[in-house]
Amino acid sequence: MGQLAHALASRKGSSCRPTGDAHQRVITHYFQGPSPLHRAIAENLRRLRGARNRADYDDQLDRPVTLAQFAVQRARQVVAQLQALALPPPAPNDASAPASPETPEER
Repeated sequence: MGQLAHALASRKGSSCRPTGDAHQRVITHYFQGPSPLHRAIAENLRRLRGARNRADYDDQLDRPVTLAQFAVQRARQVVAQLQALALPPPAPNDASAPASPETPEER
């Protein structure tokens, strides 16, 4: 998942070197994005990072299974959001695009 987020950020002109702050840089990139979807991705990545940090550094977890289930659910959501972000917009004459409503003059 991190590779997909990184690849999309790179394709959009953001560079991300493999340093200790790479995760935060990807999150920041999406928080500064132009759409609500970008910001939703950033928020989900932020929450995932927090869960991972708790799992890595807390001496004891109260409910590790719940934390793992949360992380898997959130990761799936981020993957779906990144895939939606990567889809090109439909072409104006694309037959699969939703039809625009007709005006009275067109009827």
